[in-house]
Amino acid sequence: MEKIFNISSYASLFDGDDCTPAVLAAINDAEENGGGTIVFDKGEYHFYEKHSVKHNCLPYGNGGGIKNIPFAFIGKSNITVDGGNSDFIFHGMITPFVCDNAKNIELRHFTIGFDRPFHTEMTVTASNDEEKWFDAVIDQNTFPTHISEGRLNAYSPYMELASPNGYLITEYDGALREPAHNSRYYVLNREKPADLENYTDDGFFGNFWVEATGEDTLRVYMPNKHMPRVGNVMTFLNDGRQCCSILMHESEDIRLSDIDIFESAAMVIVGQVTKDISLDGVRIRLRNENEKGYDPKRVVSCTADATHFCNCMGKLSMTNCVFDNMLDDGTNIHAVYSLVTERISSNSFAARDDGNNPHFYRVGDTVSIMKLATYGEVCRAVITSITDRPEKWDKVYTFDREIPDVVDTVEHYVMDNMTTVLSETYISNVTTGYNRPRGFLIATLGKVVIEDCTFHSSSTGIFMQPFGYGCLESQGVEDVTIRRCRFVNCGYADDCAAIWIDPVIKEGMAPVHKNVSIYDCIFESFGAPSIEANNTQNLQIYNNTYIHTTAYPQIKFNHQVILKDCNL
Repeated sequence: MEKIFNISSYASLFDGDDCTPAVLAAINDAEENGGGTIVFDKGEYHFYEKHSVKHNCLPYGNGGGIKNIPFAFIGKSNITVDGGNSDFIFHGMITPFVCDNAKNIELRHFTIGFDRPFHTEMTVTASNDEEKWFDAVIDQNTFPTHISEGRLNAYSPYMELASPNGYLITEYDGALREPAHNSRYYVLNREKPADLENYTDDGFFGNFWVEATGEDTLRVYMPNKHMPRVGNVMTFLNDGRQCCSILMHESEDIRLSDIDIFESAAMVIVGQVTKDISLDGVRIRLRNENEKGYDPKRVVSCTADATHFCNCMGKLSMTNCVFDNMLDDGTNIHAVYSLVTERISSNSFAARDDGNNPHFYRVGDTVSIMKLATYGEVCRAVITSITDRPEKWDKVYTFDREIPDVVDTVEHYVMDNMTTVLSETYISNVTTGYNRPRGFLIATLGKVVIEDCTFHSSSTGIFMQPFGYGCLESQGVEDVTIRRCRFVNCGYADDCAAIWIDPVIKEGMAPVHKNVSIYDCIFESFGAPSIEANNTQNLQIYNNTYIHTTAYPQIKFNHQVILKDCNL
């Protein structure tokens, strides 16, 4: 018989309105009893940093380090959290849910919100493209800010958001609540240049500073940048990607259902080196009119990818989900290359991951070693030992066989983990859009089915590209079916194709992607291409419908489908 642990039974453990001690006690009780369901009566529950579990996390593409975790499933198994359709409100820099070395965890029936969004929005009231400034008004109730020495700082009673890194700044259409047509975005440091007269930048990076003109009004200076239109909304990402909402690491059988997420301080849901993940009815979105905290002018929900999965295994399923109004993609599904940095011996070399990413290679894993310029495989080998070299930011790998001499540091060779690979990805009835920039990035070797989905992405709706020369993200695809999907004016910010297959080969014309079928889809476009594909073998495109729209200013391409070095 299933054991029930009702949070109301732990009411004596609440610290004021802080539910965290009660939740941690319920998790421990469930673990000691072999599992069970933690139940919340419908209501509003608050969580703070004070009593949260402190645990070191390294989520891919996000800030690593010690995180504050109220729902800490670290080494736990066989536990369900049933929120009873409650609202979970988190205060401060918190990673709400972490499954680390966990098994058979189910999360369902609740919302996730924060006391303050992790970005700031302001509505443009005046704009001067010649002098490179714009005036704006901020709703200080939703986005409290203060200005210090020309720097824009965001805050709440529990945190100060003043990133030392560049701020991602994006222009949104205030009426459509989506990135503005042909809009630009920038990464700018919040610093006034010392020598403004001789100031230059590259157009994407640069500087900005602000001046207060009233209690809730300000003037923003962005030299060398395109100024926004009056009535549009400028969004400022105040802090780096520090706290995911749900992190799954080295876990198995994790199920999420009927969850609404309104804010997140990083990528919202991250799965890495985890087997069998299911999302059903997970909605990352803006609040509706009948929900507490609704703001009709707000344009951004969460500040990074809605979902991101790397080096996962087994089956990944996403059904009946909504991924809207993020500042990054709806989903990324890929593995992570490691770049060869030094040849050590006949059967060993040093290699590094990109930046501070978590490590996705283990002793016993089979890896594919390939030349990055062609994605051509040189050999496969099994890792027999790994030695860390922190002083060089890499690791030394020893293998069960000799590695060909051609593998060196001059030609850019990488290795790719063939053990941590999804066997199946199934995505059905997912709606995504109104976001910067893309819908789905698909780069996984296993079978992929995307069906009955709707895309309204400011850039491409579905993107297939291994980012070997950027973030060291792999892989090519070998079996992808896209059917009965609808693409609604994708690429309205950059004129990209609704489906873009581009492996970026620097040498030769060998196919990187294989066996891609696109059929029974509807492409609605103002002129941007529907499908663009390069270096793809066995590409099948048939029985699709192409509809011309007038929703955006018209552009003209010669073809709806653009192919290069493809085999049909």
